Amino acid sequence: MLIFMPGVQEIKSTIRELQQSKVASALVAYPLHGALPGHEQSRVFDGAPKGKTKVIVSTNVAETSITIDDIVVRILWIIICVVIDVGKAKEMAYDAINRRSILAEQWVSQAAADQRKGRFPFLVRPGVCYRLFSTKQFHKMAPQPTPEIHRVSLEPLCLQIQALELGPIDTFLANVPALSSKSPFVSAPDDRSKGDALKKQWSDQVPTSDHFLLWTVVKTFSALSKSLRRSYCKDNCLSYETLATIVDLRQQYLEHCQMLGFYDPSNAARFNQHSANPKVIKAALTAGLYGNVLQVVYPEQKYYESANGVLAAAHDAKAIRFFIRKLDKTTERVFIHPSSSQFESPWLVYNELVQTSKIFVRESTMVAPYALLLFGGELTVQHEKVQLFRWQPWTKCRYVQGLLHVDGWIKFHAVARIGVLVKALRHQLDHLLAVKVTDPSVDLSSSHLIDAICDLLITEGV
Repeated sequence: MLIFMPGVQEIKSTIRELQQSKVASALVAYPLHGALPGHEQSRVFDGAPKGKTKVIVSTNVAETSITIDDIVVRILWIIICVVIDVGKAKEMAYDAINRRSILAEQWVSQAAADQRKGRFPFLVRPGVCYRLFSTKQFHKMAPQPTPEIHRVSLEPLCLQIQALELGPIDTFLANVPALSSKSPFVSAPDDRSKGDALKKQWSDQVPTSDHFLLWTVVKTFSALSKSLRRSYCKDNCLSYETLATIVDLRQQYLEHCQMLGFYDPSNAARFNQHSANPKVIKAALTAGLYGNVLQVVYPEQKYYESANGVLAAAHDAKAIRFFIRKLDKTTERVFIHPSSSQFESPWLVYNELVQTSKIFVRESTMVAPYALLLFGGELTVQHEKVQLFRWQPWTKCRYVQGLLHVDGWIKFHAVARIGVLVKALRHQLDHLLAVKVTDPSVDLSSSHLIDAICDLLITEGV
């Protein structure tokens, strides 16, 4: 029996209900969705134990590409395939105005419903499909699904292709099979607590960055021999296929950098002299992700008395709020996604926003003020005494002398001289990068300007 459900939570709920039902002893249920590791997905092809009926509860991943020949139910002496379809799926779309991905549950198209009805029962043996929606609802569904090219943002890909001046696009596509990968962190239904514990253990080693967490996992995976990689992934609730793809893509990106003249494998040490310094790498992330900046707003500080005197009380995690700036220059509250490593920080950069029940931030990294000042947007210096920006009505008014503004909303309290010096550094750095882009063979490793900027990032101006 095959049951189509819209999402992972619905799959878990359905399997839980089946396991608690009166017929639980006669059933063996398997989940099937994209977040499962490969070895868990392959379990759906295992034969059912003797005397039991196999039930597969799946998202729309089971609509195409695979055929399972034993999703059968015995009724008296007749064996038939059975499909149950709720008629809904979760689909990713892109909100261009608010620059966020939206994972929304919606009715599938008529074509998708027919695919669910027809693929499994009638290719292998006679069967029946039970649709948990009316004929009237079926006729309201779109005839065909909306093509992905009409649902997702194409600007980043188009701009990247334009900037690289790649020429014939098919030549480029022949060498690069993909430009991104999904998260390698997966959890089998029975190993959810184990996967969460392992991820927390890794997060404790890099408590200020989801990107460094991923780098740690990929680095460990790459160092292993190919014979040990699969067992490492299985033991640590990781996707072998995703990590292998990331490693392959990393090599392809390196080869493209070499082809464009930005990397010389014979002098790898020079290009990697700052690869082990988190603060420099975070500055590079700031430059790459700028625009996706998150402000952390803490509640008013409270204190308590102890034997050692008056101490500051730790903030209640629920009282810490996160805000982004929208295109209309207003702020909006967002939430750190459960898959993100948890940490406290005044400023974060993030990969993307995903709207489900709330607006969640995925893959974020804490960044320092100088990273934002050097690699953020337009920098202005406020010399006179002004009222500090109030994030929320309950925030007390403060008046400060000297503010540095990045794009008018990221603000740091500092003397004007620092802002003037940072602007001068940015101007010189822009010129140096323009020279490098024009002639990739130019060696910047001996540049005093690069040394000064790296020292500033590492010491944070102290």
